[in-house]
Amino acid sequence: MIRRFDDVFFLDFPSVEERKEILRIMNAKYRTSIPEVMAERMENWTGAEIEKLAFSSIYDGPEEAFAAIRPIYNQCSQSIERAREWAKHNARLANETSYQEKSRKIKLKIGG
Repeated sequence: MIRRFDDVFFLDFPSVEERKEILRIMNAKYRTSIPEVMAERMENWTGAEIEKLAFSSIYDGPEEAFAAIRPIYNQCSQSIERAREWAKHNARLANETSYQEKSRKIKLKIGG
């Protein structure tokens, strides 16, 4: 069965906390030990780029692997920033972001 979403969602790049979690998962997957503090240097990185770092660090070490990665944001920053601006007014943010103004909370009580 296919069901459509009732809203338009915008999934931005992972926040620093999300990047740390992705890094923990990739460290476990590839048996690497990239320090979580490196996640702070990965602003505007995708999860795939973080995985590439983990895999490449097996052969090159974390710093050399980090230096070799060219994040997609660096190539498409203007388009991405336009999409972010559009999403602020036209979509629900699907993840934690630095520009997100507030989280939505469920206000309806069911079964009183």
